[in-house]
Parts: sequence; structure tokens; C-alpha cells
Amino acid sequence: MPNPMPLDERVSVIQNLITQLQNVHFVLISSPSVVILVRKVPGSFPTACSKANIVVKEKAQGIGTGIYSTEKLQQGTTVWSEKPLYGVLQKGDGCAWGLQQKLTAGTCCEQCGTFLGTMQLQLHLHAGNVTAKDISKALKQNDATTLTQYLLEPVLPCINQEDCTLTHDIVPSKSDYAEFPLFCSESCRLYWENNFGKLMSSKAAGLLHSVADDFDCGFVIMVAKLLSVHANLLEKGDKANLDLLTVLCGAEYQQCINQPKNLEERLLLAKKCNDLCERTSAILTDYFQSNSRLSKDHTTTQGISMILGQLCRNCILVTYTNPIHDYLALVSQTITMCAEANKQEMQSLKDLVQQIAVYMNKEQDGLDSTTSSDESEKAAESDDEGIYNLGDGVLGSIQQLIPCFQGWAVYSLLSNLNHTCAPNCEPEFPNNSSTVSLETRERIEEGGELCISYVDVDIEEQERSKQLVSYGFTCACSRCMQDRDEKKDKMELPQEKKQRNS
Repeated sequence: MPNPMPLDERVSVIQNLITQLQNVHFVLISSPSVVILVRKVPGSFPTACSKANIVVKEKAQGIGTGIYSTEKLQQGTTVWSEKPLYGVLQKGDGCAWGLQQKLTAGTCCEQCGTFLGTMQLQLHLHAGNVTAKDISKALKQNDATTLTQYLLEPVLPCINQEDCTLTHDIVPSKSDYAEFPLFCSESCRLYWENNFGKLMSSKAAGLLHSVADDFDCGFVIMVAKLLSVHANLLEKGDKANLDLLTVLCGAEYQQCINQPKNLEERLLLAKKCNDLCERTSAILTDYFQSNSRLSKDHTTTQGISMILGQLCRNCILVTYTNPIHDYLALVSQTITMCAEANKQEMQSLKDLVQQIAVYMNKEQDGLDSTTSSDESEKAAESDDEGIYNLGDGVLGSIQQLIPCFQGWAVYSLLSNLNHTCAPNCEPEFPNNSSTVSLETRERIEEGGELCISYVDVDIEEQERSKQLVSYGFTCACSRCMQDRDEKKDKMELPQEKKQRNS
């Protein structure tokens, strides 16, 4: 795909990132496929680490770059693991953005998305019994009564307290930010406050949240966070990491989103995109004007549009399931045994689940008006994936009761993989975290290019092509060419086919 950075510089930047991969250690949990990254310095995040030897090369005819293996890779190999670019993980799935922010407040680490505290805390937060502000205040005041009430009570059936523990630490922010962020570790808190604390406590944060709400676009906050880290890197003179944002492919925002067929609708969309970029530009220009090192080009309307375009073409949806899902499924499957083991514990769980159902229904009353038909279908599919049944009529969809965590992130190396509709690799999120791992789907020979699919590989060629328009290219992989030939072959009249084959 086209990129303003010269190819030789692009190769150099990506190869420099690959060279640094071996400086980060792997920690293996349970199996070789589950990998997390060790933070070497408090407040810093390693970018990536690799188990395989890979290299970036310029493709033929100067049409871009590709990442290739320099050794044979077996199916199921973890090629590399990496954290989000600049440590930015933005909550929200692009739909009903404000609702997503509210429903996950306090349940996850603000920096990395790890579910916090205990099973009991997760249940109380989703029931609206306690807020992130309450927990933050209790932690700062060492309020043992409140912490015990919401982290350890009630005792839950069919699980011991050790297994109820999700993180051993909950770290509040040092300052009273409006959102009262909570973190899973001191490292996460330090990184977030060093890079985003000033921004998120400023007047600009409130204005940006208003823009995000008005346009239902959480990417606005993500742009601000990326530029905040970018400004800090400029202060440190860290050119290597500055280039990681520049190297991403992209175009102006409107070119990177799906276009309606109707001309009038396209013109309305163009105006909406421009209004979004203008409002964001005005806020960020004012906020960053005191930072003389940050180029004004970044915060112009066009500069904001380009970064939004980069996010559209390179972001990946991070989704992982609240551990309450598995717990409720387990209790539902063994309901007779759980109920007989301790009726009081079972009743406490039922009471909490009913409180959550009432609270979530109230919060989601306005969701239908902001959800598209495609998103409604996805929600319906999720409903079929898990049902809880605790007896006495306490039953329903686990996904509707406790929504999955969803967020957007850009991954430096993953973003530099090319597309094919017959990919030999795919991204995975092991250990329910924001760390992404690239896994091989098949054996790859030495010198083979590593590719992923930017779209669902199970859909028809015509729909795949339609979805790839926003990426700025028409796929010409072997699978697409074969699908088009077969379609053309079916459309030909028998006489035409006979003449073509003669």
C-alpha cells in the first residue's frame, strides 16, 4: 500500500524494530502458545519480542514492503508477540462509544485492559453497587471495610477465594482525574500518568470526549493519546520510536472508511468527517501550542485526518471475555451440586446477578437507537454463545449481562504485514490481554512472506473486495483470482465457453 515514507527508510525503521525484539524476554504461562512480555523498567513498555528469525524486505517493482521468515516455521508457531503502539489501548468498539466507556469503568486496568481485583468486585461494579471512584477513594484512604465488602463479599459458590482473585493489586491514580482510573500494577499507572495524565486531566479531555460522543468515534481520544506520547518522545529525542507512527500506511480519514453508494450520502459523510477533524484539530492545537517541539502539521485538520486514516487502516479490535462468563457457565452446568453445597452462597450469587440484569437493562435502554443492523446481528450471535441458568427463573444471556471488553489498538509489526485472502498467519490474544501474538496457520518455508487477512476469510469474494476498498487496494491474491475466474466461468454461455477453450 502507498506510504509517504520512502521505501528504503521504511525498511530501515521496521528492520530496526525487528532487531530490538530479542531484547525483551518471554514468560511462558501454561503452554508455549501463551506469552506475556516482561516490563524491564517501571513505567516503560517493551514494544515486541520474537521467537522466530524474520526480516523486512522491499517487494518487487517497489510496490511496498513485506515481512519474511528466514527459517522454516511449523504450523502453530508463535512468530512474535507485541504490545500496542505507544501503549495506547482505547476502550470502545466504534459503536455506542459512551456506553462502552461507562460499562467498563473500573472493571479493567486503564492502561492494559486487564480485569481488576476479584470476581466479587466485577459483579458489584456491573451491578452498580460501587464505582471506580468509590474503589479509588477506599484504596487511597486504606478503607478496609469498603474494600472487604466489595472485593471479598459475598462468598461465591463452587469457587474458592484464591480462584476469585484476578489481580493481586489495584492501583489508583495519584491524582483525582475525572474518570478515576484504576490500574493493575504500578508500571501501568506510571506509564499512563507519564504519557496521558496531563492530557486526561486537562480541559481538552472533556472537549475531546464531547466530540467522541457527538460523532460516536473513540478514535478521537486515541489520536490525542498517540500525539501525547509523540510529544514526550520528541522531548526525549527518541527518533526510533517516533518513526513507528510515521511508518504506518494510511490516507485521509474519509478515504479510509466505507463509502455509501448514494452521492448525497457520500457528500454528507464527507462533511461529517471534515467537521470531526476540524473540531478535534481546534482542541489539540490549543492543547499542544505550548509544546514547541510537536509539529503544527500534526494538529491541523489535514494532520488529524491523516492520523485518523492511519488508525482506520491499521487498528485491530481487541476483544476478551470477562472471567465472570466462564464462572457463570460453570455454575449453570453444575447447578444442582452448587445449590446443594451452600444454599446461602447460591442465593447471594442469584441476588447479585438479578441486580446486574436490572442495572444493565437500565443502562442499555438507549442502545437500540445507536446500534446498526449489522451490530444487532453480532449481538444476537453473542447471545447464542452462552446462557446462564441459576435456577428459580434467574437465567439469560451471559454476554448481555456482562459485556466483553472491547478496545482498539495499533500494533507496529502487525500493521506492516501484507494482506491475502488465504493467510498463512493470524493474530491471537493469548492470556486474555492486549498483547497480540502472531500465530502461523500452516507450515511456512524459509523465505516465505508472512501474511494475514484484513477481512473475514469466510465471506464471498465480492464482499471481501467491497470491504477492502477502504484499505486502498483491490486484492489480486491467488484465491481472489480463482474465485473471479470461477464466477466468470459460471456466467458464460456454453457456446462462449466452448469458443474460449478451443
